[in-house]
Amino acid sequence: LLKINAQSEHRIANYFMNYLKIFLNKKYAPRWAILMFDCIFTIISVFLAFALRFNFDFNVPEVHDLLLLNVLLILAVRAVGFYFFKTYHGVVRYTSTHDAKNIFLALVSGTMFLVILNILLQIFHNHDFIPYSILIIEIISTAVMMMGFRVSIKMLYSELKSSHIEKKNVVIFGGGESGLITKRTIDQDRDSMRKIIAFFDDDPQKKNKSIEGVRIYNFCNDFKEFSSRNRIDEMIISVQFL
Repeated sequence: LLKINAQSEHRIANYFMNYLKIFLNKKYAPRWAILMFDCIFTIISVFLAFALRFNFDFNVPEVHDLLLLNVLLILAVRAVGFYFFKTYHGVVRYTSTHDAKNIFLALVSGTMFLVILNILLQIFHNHDFIPYSILIIEIISTAVMMMGFRVSIKMLYSELKSSHIEKKNVVIFGGGESGLITKRTIDQDRDSMRKIIAFFDDDPQKKNKSIEGVRIYNFCNDFKEFSSRNRIDEMIISVQFL
């Protein structure tokens, strides 16, 4: 029974992985789908901003007067910003700081436009079209959702891919900048068959600290015990000075 369940889980994982690959592959994942998700996040953020601003009371007259117009205006501004800064052009599974920068620029520029619009309305009509509290909550919420979506997909893809591959357990000697560069190089290589399980260093001040979630051990005191409890296939020496 356990064997049958394991086989069923394996088939389900393979089935899901294949469809996830199709969605995340640049050839098949349409840009409009990513743009659509970003626009949905914007709409959700506006509703969330109004809910927080008015204590979840949607019967307030201001909500009836402003909600629909604010949703349409903010959505239009965000869509133009997403198009101009190409936030939906990146391959989701390879999300990087460059994508985060484009999202930041698109959101900040759009919010600045809305702030200027508010100021002009205050000058000529003596009232705000969009409450500033709505703008603040919306930009924070939209940024979190957009980046959270991309990072989650990237992590999910990486986890599903690595779960079907038998990787070598690798430790890195060097808990400094060189060790960090080595780890990132291995992590970013999609064809890498290595998994970083620990850092070792001879600096006692680095003991029990971590680099991107991987613990640093003292080589002299901890290596023998660690190697007896864990399979180590490779050790990479990555230090600036020997």
